[in-house]
Amino acid sequence: MHDRGRFAARSGSEIVAIPKNDKQKDYRRYAEHCLNIVTALKDQDARTINREMAAEWLKLADAIAHPLKPMK
Repeated sequence: MHDRGRFAARSGSEIVAIPKNDKQKDYRRYAEHCLNIVTALKDQDARTINREMAAEWLKLADAIAHPLKPMK
């Protein structure tokens, strides 16, 4: 189980999945956090890394919102 039940939650003795839209919201929030950090960083490399991390979180959120159809 992931921290704070992000990907699964325990309900009594059962483990239930967290809806995909919650994961999408989490990923977008992580991206926002990375971008907020950029304003406080002085090191250019760290700023670049955080921008890249934000872009990757947004790609994950978009992949959930618009999943690819499986190839046959």
